[in-house]
Amino acid sequence: MKSLDRYLEECCLKFKDNVAVVENQKSFTYFELGKSIEEMASRLQHSGICSEDHVVIQLPNSFEVLQVNFAIYKLGAVGINVVQEYRETEICHIIKETQATAYIYSQKGNCSFYQKNINRIHEEGIHVKCLGIEELKANIKCELCEIKHESKSAVANLMLSGGTTGFPKLAPLEYEQLYVYANAFSEKCNMNEDTKYLAILPIPHKFAFCSPGILGTLLKGGTVIVCDDVNYDSVFKIIEREKVNITSVVPSLLKIWIEVLEWDNSYNLTSLQVLQVGGAPLENRIAEKACELLKCKIQQLYGATESVVCCTDLSDSIETICSCQGKPLLPEDEIKIVDDSGVEVLPGKTGEILAKGPYTITHYYKNENKESFTIDGFFRMGDLGYFDEKYNIHIVGRIKNQINKGGEKISPKEIEEYLADHPYIEESIVAPIPDEILGEKICAFIKAKKDIAIKELRDYLSEKGIAPFKIPDEMYFIDEWPMTPLKKIDIKKLIDSVLNKV
Repeated sequence: MKSLDRYLEECCLKFKDNVAVVENQKSFTYFELGKSIEEMASRLQHSGICSEDHVVIQLPNSFEVLQVNFAIYKLGAVGINVVQEYRETEICHIIKETQATAYIYSQKGNCSFYQKNINRIHEEGIHVKCLGIEELKANIKCELCEIKHESKSAVANLMLSGGTTGFPKLAPLEYEQLYVYANAFSEKCNMNEDTKYLAILPIPHKFAFCSPGILGTLLKGGTVIVCDDVNYDSVFKIIEREKVNITSVVPSLLKIWIEVLEWDNSYNLTSLQVLQVGGAPLENRIAEKACELLKCKIQQLYGATESVVCCTDLSDSIETICSCQGKPLLPEDEIKIVDDSGVEVLPGKTGEILAKGPYTITHYYKNENKESFTIDGFFRMGDLGYFDEKYNIHIVGRIKNQINKGGEKISPKEIEEYLADHPYIEESIVAPIPDEILGEKICAFIKAKKDIAIKELRDYLSEKGIAPFKIPDEMYFIDEWPMTPLKKIDIKKLIDSVLNKV
């Protein structure tokens, strides 16, 4: 089995004079990328990181985050990338859960939240090396030690997946799985040395990292343009300047783009050939409008960190692209749609989606959530859908109790547990409500013991040290819960009461 760093080493030699990465108009060739990976591997090694160590990485989209991830592959360690929005509670939980030996963070810009993370780590007595990336690069010698690929583990990354019952779960993705997946996707998107991929979405997500994303681009000798600013003006100017021909967005971001382009046609986005859209359902009308305004191919994606990804083909008709989520990426991928008894249903019939393929995980880290997998190795995607007569998949809803806010997956139970700790709250229900931009947003229904202002509750949740995107967008106080005939809280009625006020 060839490790990912071996594939990347070969690319750095094969495409050595090509531009590999662009950040803030500064270019790095494949030769420079390869050299910087070796130097970073040596710095990490001198810092005490060894083969099979778990390393939590919280860095913005940047050249450094690529250096660190690929250097960790070289050392045979395991990277755990987390989004910038995560705060001290999530960071400490992940470090403790994975028994990480190091936490790598940035010291650029407004980094006060990093310091809060480090303070909490020290307060809780967690033994982990806290390594600021800038300090690491400046102060630690990079004399190249002999780096042996001695890892007994095939795992390259522990990737965070959306949790339904609390904190996100950890999906162990192996070297070969990542390679097979990224390489197949790069061929699906016709990537080559002329490809210019703009990484807008957070690199910790599988979508931006390897669908085909950064990894798929580099495997084909193309150029990755990293961007840490999702503001449409910044992004459009980068597309213009760098002649970007492929990028990936979530539906909420695409909706903003469309709103802008409908009244402002001053941007030259003609270089854009492929726009991937995934992470959440895409409305037909938005897909149609995107095709019209951007004049490029829209590629819908559907999948999970853990398992199979489906996508539309670049040769598909506009009708197909706008109306479905396509077919599985590889011929070896398997998708079944089953009824409540586990029996496969015919095309046109809605059922639970099960998936299995060469890059599907067989278990979560520490073998948690075994119920997510069937006896014969299929992963339960947590969605309802159906096949049409051409075996394109159509997603119609969720099974899992999970909120999808602009592509970020949030567990209602996690928020309910935070609220339950407040002395003035007797009980709470957290549920998704529709949102025109984000798809879904978080709504909390609260039964209080004493009067409390909504602002106080928001401040309380913020002080708990959780990511800002997890704080409920709307909160309502309830005197008595509406009940079903079976004497359960009627969540549908709660949601309807909010929607009827809009």
